[in-house]
Amino acid sequence: MFPLILILLLFAGCSVQGGDSLLSPPNLPSEYVELQKQLDAIVAQGAKYVTAETGTDRQSVKLVDLDRDGYNEAVAFFRMDDGMLRAYLFEYDQGGYYQVGYIEGAGARQIYSVEFIEYVPGGWVAVALSWRYDETENLGLTVFRYGGGHMDTILQTRYKSILYADIHGHGNISIFTASVNDVTGAHRVRRFQFNSSEECYKQNLEVSMCSEVRSIVCMQYCDGILYVDSAAHGGGYVTDIVKESVNITTDDMFGLDGSTYRQAAVFCTDIDGDGQIEVPMAEKSGSGRIGWYRYSGSTFHMQKVHAADTYFSIADGWYMFWPESWQDNVESQRTVTDGVSMTTFFVPVTAGASGEVRNALLTVYTFSGEGSTQKLQSYSGVRVLKTVGSTIYAYSAMPNDFPEYSLDDRQMTQLFRIIEQIEFEEGF
Repeated sequence: MFPLILILLLFAGCSVQGGDSLLSPPNLPSEYVELQKQLDAIVAQGAKYVTAETGTDRQSVKLVDLDRDGYNEAVAFFRMDDGMLRAYLFEYDQGGYYQVGYIEGAGARQIYSVEFIEYVPGGWVAVALSWRYDETENLGLTVFRYGGGHMDTILQTRYKSILYADIHGHGNISIFTASVNDVTGAHRVRRFQFNSSEECYKQNLEVSMCSEVRSIVCMQYCDGILYVDSAAHGGGYVTDIVKESVNITTDDMFGLDGSTYRQAAVFCTDIDGDGQIEVPMAEKSGSGRIGWYRYSGSTFHMQKVHAADTYFSIADGWYMFWPESWQDNVESQRTVTDGVSMTTFFVPVTAGASGEVRNALLTVYTFSGEGSTQKLQSYSGVRVLKTVGSTIYAYSAMPNDFPEYSLDDRQMTQLFRIIEQIEFEEGF
């Protein structure tokens, strides 16, 4: 099984000779030959190598210095002949590798993810294993460490969504989990931090989430605040904003108008590039406008500050910043004709208004798929904003009776954006 060891060496930063030397069996360091013997012995029992379903560490064998002594330990993942999933740990000692022990995922169907996290500032690394089960929405989490010639489990819990974050900037990782009660369907957020006196991760925060939450989309942490975006029952999305032990979204005492519901699949992000996370919230019905708000301050002196307004066309893959001059005076309507998507922004006209009112301000076009260039050419007075692959984004401005709301080419170029494709695991 020399190919596996060659892969290990590459990931460990070792070099492999090229050219004619590849025609003969590789000369491997003796310690890795010993490790291969250990792995072969497990395979001989009927085990098969497995990798995690998701994440950046999707190797069946990983070399990593867990105890910061300058020597790599090896972690290997197997499915035994009885179906049991195991993570084996091998230590380096006196020129060779020796098995320390293993962790089992009892009842688990698959290893969902593997993370290597620092649990003390600038210090040792723990292995965080997530397990997928059949009988529950929640995943299992086992965190183990190595030291003194043995492996210790320092956290076991269940979760639906997880976030590893260095919340104090000291290099040690805190673990945030969101979980669902399999009976009631209620969701809760918990935080675990390593307790040096008890030598394990301990829960030090638990907060209830919005009752509207159906499934969690993503979790983010920034400047002392945890943001949890979720799909809501009945459609739409909500965000739980957690500061220490308080859920600002559900706690009325702050008087911050904490409703974060919006119909569009838009999630917390740094929308204006100021380095802070903003929360999207639905604004005036009919406009499609989404307001973005920044939260700051201490737990009981939070401030909600308006940062920007946008219009998102999720189906077409673009958005634009809402001009300040439009405020609540402009609405939008999207139509699709002959494969061309058109979003028109207009000023609503009061029923019974006398005479013809030219109230359409501009239309943004999305020409996509085969023949997008030919489709564009069939429309007159259309200016191209952006081209992404075979998709062309363009717009046209109409003569109208509302010059105070009109935009020119320079303004449209500044306001228009393409939605970056970020994959979230909705439904988990």
